[in-house]
Amino acid sequence: MLAHRLKQARLRAGLSQEKLGKLAGIDPMSASARMNQYERGKHSPDYELMCRVADILKMPVSWFYTADEDLARLQEIFYHLSPLVRRPLLTQAENLFVAHPPGANEEQTGTAATSSPSKRNPTQPVTCVHGLTPRLMQRLSMTTAQTDYRLKANHRSLTSLRA
Repeated sequence: MLAHRLKQARLRAGLSQEKLGKLAGIDPMSASARMNQYERGKHSPDYELMCRVADILKMPVSWFYTADEDLARLQEIFYHLSPLVRRPLLTQAENLFVAHPPGANEEQTGTAATSSPSKRNPTQPVTCVHGLTPRLMQRLSMTTAQTDYRLKANHRSLTSLRA
């Protein structure tokens, strides 16, 4: 997953492998080759390097490690929102999560059932902030900050094992 997302973000930013590698602090003589190996999945960059790359590419570091496309998109959207918009969105997502816990009253299509189904067309998905369905909003329950924290904890554990 990391390899695919790294290439996707780099291309979106309009950077060459060499330029991204140099900006991330990789030795200029090997920057292009190392970035190429990361994008092909031959080697994996360490967490600290990915933090620098994420900053350069203006993406949350957790996005590079997220396999679920919907969750990755939510992380990307949330990361790019201003703090003034993030707080109400997070509050709404938390309210939706409490009102519609995972697996409870959820149709196979991924849309949440309402308390009065006769008031809406059951084949039409419920929409909320920015056209996201409640199912997608529920996935905001693991925020980018939580994911970043878990990745950092895993990195610290791996670093202590190497020492």
